Formats: sequence, structure tokens, C-alpha cells
Amino acid sequence: MLNIDYFRSIQNATGASSAQDIVVAETSRDFEDGFSSSVNLNRGVTIGNRLQDFIITTTEESDICKIIARPYESFRRGEVLDYEGDFWLVTEKFIENKIFSRGIIQKCNHLLVWQNTETLEIIKRWSIAKDPYTSGEFRERVIAVGSGKYKIKLPYDDETKLLRREKRFLMDISGGQPIAYRLVRFDGITNNSKSTAEGFLVINVEEDELQDDDNKELWVANYVAPKTDAAKVGNVLIEYVGDPELRVGGSAKSFKALFLDTNGNPALSLAPIWSLDFGTLLQHQIEVKHSDDCSISLRALNNEDIIGEKFILKVTANDTDLGDFEAQVELTLISYF
Repeated sequence: MLNIDYFRSIQNATGASSAQDIVVAETSRDFEDGFSSSVNLNRGVTIGNRLQDFIITTTEESDICKIIARPYESFRRGEVLDYEGDFWLVTEKFIENKIFSRGIIQKCNHLLVWQNTETLEIIKRWSIAKDPYTSGEFRERVIAVGSGKYKIKLPYDDETKLLRREKRFLMDISGGQPIAYRLVRFDGITNNSKSTAEGFLVINVEEDELQDDDNKELWVANYVAPKTDAAKVGNVLIEYVGDPELRVGGSAKSFKALFLDTNGNPALSLAPIWSLDFGTLLQHQIEVKHSDDCSISLRALNNEDIIGEKFILKVTANDTDLGDFEAQVELTLISYF
């Protein structure tokens, strides 16, 4: 009796249910062999947040390359590749069959920087900026001083889709001063596909006047400094004598909060809020006494069952001007002897 599964297996077509499936399996095997032996194979190329293998070939234009993904792997328009020391935007993707995907990548020439107006986070995206009035061999060129207008391609994502008309950027420098540009046109439709959730954004910008809140060091137009919490710039210390431990059945031990302002000076206006974090075994086993000098006294009752247990002593404080302070220390209960 003819064993059809045997013939499918030797043709690398196990699971195939039609003649077309067998052809696809054979073609895939042949293409994989040719892919792995290609002189243009680049292994472990960073694209997005992953590594992937691509065949990358040059074209007559130095800033444009063709890419082919390994069989049954893919990529998306709008993704950025890190290749040969440059960043490249995927501007075209073609799916000609069930086996492999190919596309076009274009070299990015500008790192666009701006600030999210809600979170105040500084956002950076590699982009392709070109003078809309140039053509021919100069149609995609590095930004030059005095062009006045640029058309910019950049990835379409959760941050870039928030860009709006009148958004300003610092994009170039002349005479030691940044040149500002203002967004005048936003196109998030033409080069995007809602069905596949991929594509890139095209914006147009025009030269604008510098403004007082343009940050030249961060390269961010209309920069807004985030409010700084005191916990990030100030400090609170819990002072005590000896090691972080209490002797079971021993005398009370004092802990004092020392609040420091942004300059490292004592912030005497703050009132500490103390709290203890422990398990059920230590309930009613720790005596607490508060003092008026920012200190607290703790004493562990005489119970040998709690020897070796640990708990957290925490102090917090809040001030309208200085913000929030917080510190904690882990204490261990040890034997009296």
C-alpha cells in the first residue's frame, strides 16, 4: 500500500493537504537554502525591539535599500532598522506570495525631538526630512540651513499620532543658534493601513521664530520643566544607635527622622508620620511611643516566639512646597542574651 505521508515527509510537505501546499513547501525549502547562503544576508539586524535576519541590497540611490525577510518572518511599514551604523525607515512592504516578504527601506537623516504636552516626557524619533522643493538626485538630502520648509516621514505610533498643527521643533542650527520649525500639515492616513496596523506619518513644517521657552540644551521647543518631587531631590534619614534590631524583652530603642531640603539643610517644618508593617505574629508585641522631637520609641515585649522576626518601620511627610518624603528601615528582633 502506498504511504502518502512518507512521500510528503521526504518532500518537506508534511501536513500539506493540496498540490499547492506541496509546491509552497518545496519553494520555501529552496528559498531558505538560498537565503541562508546569500552574500547579502545580514544576521541579527535590530528592527523595532527585536533581532531579525534580512537580505539587504543596495540600489542606485545611496539612501535606499531593498530588504527581504527570512521565509515566514515579516516586518511592518513604519518600523525602524539599525543597519550599518544608520537608522532606516521601512517605507514599502510587498507580499508577493505565502513564503516571504520584501520591502524598501530609506535612510533616516534627522532625529526629531519634542515634548509630550501631557506627560512632559521628551520624545525622540528617527525620521526622513527632505526639502519639498528639490527634485532629481537631490530630492532626499540632509537638512540644510535656510530651506524654510521640510516634509518629514517618521514612524506612526502612540506618540507621533498625538502631534498636532502648530507643534514646534528645533531642527537645525545656524550661527550657533537653533532653527525652529512649526508643524503646518499632518497626514496620518495616506501611508497607513488600519487593517494591518502599520505605516508611517508624514508632516510638513515651516521655519519659525525662536521663542523664550525653547530649550537649546535639550533641543526641545516650548519646553516645560516637570515638577520635581521632594523625594527625588530632598532626603529623609532615620537615625538610630547601633544595628537595625530590637532585643526581645529589652529596653525601648529610639528612632528619629531627619528631613533635609534640596540644599541638604534640615527641614524643621516637617512633621513625621510613623507606621509599622509586620505580620500577624507581631501584633501586640511591639510597644510604640511617639515624641515631639520627630522621634519614635519601640520596645519588643518579652516573647521568645518572636525572636528572628522582621518588620518595617516607615516614616513619611508632606509639605506644600517641598513635596513628599519617605524612608523605611527593616528591623530584626533578636534575643536579649
